[in-house]
Amino acid sequence: MSILETLHLRMAGDDLDDLLELVRRAAGPPGSSPSVDVFRHSRVQGDLLVHLWWDGPGQPSEPSELGLRLASLLRVHGLVEHSVWVEGGEPRVAV
Repeated sequence: MSILETLHLRMAGDDLDDLLELVRRAAGPPGSSPSVDVFRHSRVQGDLLVHLWWDGPGQPSEPSELGLRLASLLRVHGLVEHSVWVEGGEPRVAV
């Protein structure tokens, strides 16, 4: 099962280059698990999107320690939306 964890930062300032480096350092070396992708919004200056891709059996469908740590680091720079997405399959519904 694949899990996509997203962190969307909307900030007031323009610390984007510093934040990109902060995210890269916090995520660890390239090729480690999870795979990490960082995107800038094409038109909205100050928007940053971080994708954490988890793949394999037994992946939890809740925020990871890395995701929570990144959200905490990014929150001091603006508003953060943190969510976890589960790939396809049957939707889980809590009753």
